[in-house]
Amino acid sequence: MWYHRRMEPARTPTARLSRDERRTQTRERLLDAAVEVFNRLGYVGASLEAVADAAGYTKGAVYSNFATKAELFRAVMERTQGGRAADSEALLRERSLGEFIDLMGRLIADQAANEESFDLLTVEFWLAAMRDPDLRADLADGYRRMRASLGPIIEHGLEADRVLSGFDGSELATLVSAIGTGILLQYYLEPGAVDPELLPRALRCLFGYGPRAGRPNAAEGGTAPETS
Repeated sequence: MWYHRRMEPARTPTARLSRDERRTQTRERLLDAAVEVFNRLGYVGASLEAVADAAGYTKGAVYSNFATKAELFRAVMERTQGGRAADSEALLRERSLGEFIDLMGRLIADQAANEESFDLLTVEFWLAAMRDPDLRADLADGYRRMRASLGPIIEHGLEADRVLSGFDGSELATLVSAIGTGILLQYYLEPGAVDPELLPRALRCLFGYGPRAGRPNAAEGGTAPETS
């Protein structure tokens, strides 16, 4: 991988990058290297110096983009979670909210199969944040922004499906995050004993859709029933 060796000086480039383009390129390479370093050393064991070495840059290049290890990891989290959010929004554009909820068990299983290392790093970061007031405030702000973004999408989906929930959009966003995280962690701990389909079953009841039994399967072209 490119981040295991020092970058060679550029040789007569065919197109000169602007200062902003070079800064963006450097930042992305640092984030790529940070993923490798955090996965290898864990959050506590990683350092900005190790990231600089893995990326093939000087420490100054890292510090000019990220003042602290926590800031760097938050950037890694935002990029990863932003990708997940974009994927979820794409699915929501193609399906009703009720159909999307029914997919969540499969999404949890896929995430556990492909992103275990990052999810364990996130747990490490949570533990570090619980001991650092500034870090805790920064992490909490990210979740507040998530709820503010997801809440209106949920409310719009409920309205489109003509479902009345006992919770507002922000509360449902909180419940999705909390229950989904709990199911995911238990799935990692004992994958053979925890059924990821518990998540959509629980959310259907919380959102107001009722039990899944008797509901036409979305894959078979069914639609959500009207619920008063």
